[in-house]
Amino acid sequence: MKAIYVIISIAALALLAPVASAVIINIPGDYATIQEGIDAAQNGDTVLVAPGLYLETVTIEDKNILLTSSEGPETTTLRGAVYIRGDIVDTTCILRGFRITKNINDPNYMMRSLVLCWYSAPLILGNIIEDNETWSTGAGIH
Repeated sequence: MKAIYVIISIAALALLAPVASAVIINIPGDYATIQEGIDAAQNGDTVLVAPGLYLETVTIEDKNILLTSSEGPETTTLRGAVYIRGDIVDTTCILRGFRITKNINDPNYMMRSLVLCWYSAPLILGNIIEDNETWSTGAGIH
């Protein structure tokens, strides 16, 4: 009899528990900037960026998300840099589909790589990384 109560309790908890699901965050539809979308994202979410020119440096820290453009690097340019860091960041964190180029309005643009990964192992796929100048190693990706 006690086993039946345990089974019924477990079944009730399973039915009442919220179901986690991945969310698609649209830029600029849901948030004005890519960084705002990244900040709102949780593990497993997608930050989907519409075609255009984005003047910002973005940071993905301690989360595994898909940061992708909707139409590829021919139409979506990120003029700035991408920082990916955190020892929980693995190959389920993906950066895909951007033209990433230096932002000459940033006074530090020659002091860093355009994609910088610290203590992380993301996948960097289908991007065009160009026009970088740096005094350190790893001009495009470091």
